[in-house]
Amino acid sequence: MPSEICAPAREAGCAANAVTAPCAPLPCLAGFNFPLALAAGDGRPRIPETLSVSPDPGARFVLQLRDLRLLGVPAWLREVPGDQLHTAIFGGKEPAFSRRLGKLRDAKLFHVDRVLGSGFNRVRLTNRGRDLLVEHGVMAEADVWVPRAFLPLKDMTHGHLVAGTALLLDAKLPFRWDAIFPSWTTQRRVTPTPVVIPDLLAIRATPARPPGRVWAIEIDLGGERLKGTLLPKLALLARDLTSWANGGEARIVVLTRGTKRLQALRTAVAAASLPVPVAADLLPRETGRAGIEALRRLISPPAKPTSQSHGAQHEPSQ
Repeated sequence: MPSEICAPAREAGCAANAVTAPCAPLPCLAGFNFPLALAAGDGRPRIPETLSVSPDPGARFVLQLRDLRLLGVPAWLREVPGDQLHTAIFGGKEPAFSRRLGKLRDAKLFHVDRVLGSGFNRVRLTNRGRDLLVEHGVMAEADVWVPRAFLPLKDMTHGHLVAGTALLLDAKLPFRWDAIFPSWTTQRRVTPTPVVIPDLLAIRATPARPPGRVWAIEIDLGGERLKGTLLPKLALLARDLTSWANGGEARIVVLTRGTKRLQALRTAVAAASLPVPVAADLLPRETGRAGIEALRRLISPPAKPTSQSHGAQHEPSQ
């Protein structure tokens, strides 16, 4: 990832935090100036170490611990493409994922939609799936997102990019985050609703440089006018971030499409002299799993050169 987006620093945070162990409530927010409603937690699923019920070998559907992870992702992120869910939970085991997804669908825990009859599918939670997560203490009922329908096609790409980015942040990229708030969680939690809500709000407590860092991440597909809409939005967001960070590091990251759009965005941001740094880069052109991996590379921190590679860089050409 370009250095303007990803700093290599890796300070110690307030607590270990992954998709299986969120800070809830969030002591990590101490020292920041966030709305009190966010201190209840970011709604990420908390997976138990063991199931609290004994499986019935004769049952048509036997709940597995991994099922709670599968159900927890769309419960947090509203709707996810099958390839994102597959990569996050199953890695490269395609047949195993397809079979399990089918079992969860048949058990009426998932809705699965094949977009326009293609091989691309997307997944959202059912009410029964929500009840199962709440029953096993994975999430509080107020944190579970059960949409009434799948995203409209015009909003699908943006929504899936936000979800995919959230999963990568949750996978500790470019470093471990103590809280990750998708826009829909922030909108439901905070009253009155902020004028501008970032697609993703990522927070990390850093005792070495208290209170820590706050990043707002925006997915820009070019649908908003740059000077009339997007830039004023970034200005308002920069103002809120400055207040929320309370002396900590604040940063806005914009991932956009098109080289011309990126150049125009960087020029406009430089001229605006916003109170927080704004880093911008291109979204990957790839789609599907190739797109996920390209986005992972974009967000990943730069590799630290080893002493051997460092020396090789200074060797004269043969």
